Amino acid sequence: ERIHAFVDEGQVIVFASRKQAVDDVVATLREAGVRAEGVHGDMDQASRQRALSAFKKGDAHALVATDVAARGLDIPSVRTVVSLHPPRDVESHVHRIGRTGRAGDTDGRAFTLVDASTPGKFLSDLVQNLRGAAQHVSGALLKLTARRGGGKGGGGGGGGG
Repeated sequence: ERIHAFVDEGQVIVFASRKQAVDDVVATLREAGVRAEGVHGDMDQASRQRALSAFKKGDAHALVATDVAARGLDIPSVRTVVSLHPPRDVESHVHRIGRTGRAGDTDGRAFTLVDASTPGKFLSDLVQNLRGAAQHVSGALLKLTARRGGGKGGGGGGGGG
């Protein structure tokens, strides 16, 4: 639903953990009227290059990718990164969100969707990483971290989104 608002502000990269999820999200975005391309490891090199080229030129407003397929991507117009599935570790998370706010633009945004199935260690590391970067940590994330046994997430950080 929010993808149209994100696209209005600049290009969007959506990370998915599985190749099939990439294809499914691309189809859903296209049905919603968003010009989207996808890249994943099952695509041949020519198809990946075609998709990346369309995104780099601005012909596509959203790129849906697996982590491996998006390595080395540097597109200054990317304003928003959405992680539909959390990565395996916070280092990969930092790599993903590093796709925003390029070329001196510090207004990039990143959204990582987490739920009760997200590993407690990832949640705890995420909270620690956000705090280390002086970013807001929502009360909902702190509660989820505590429930998942993340331990380090309790106390402070504030509420909200």
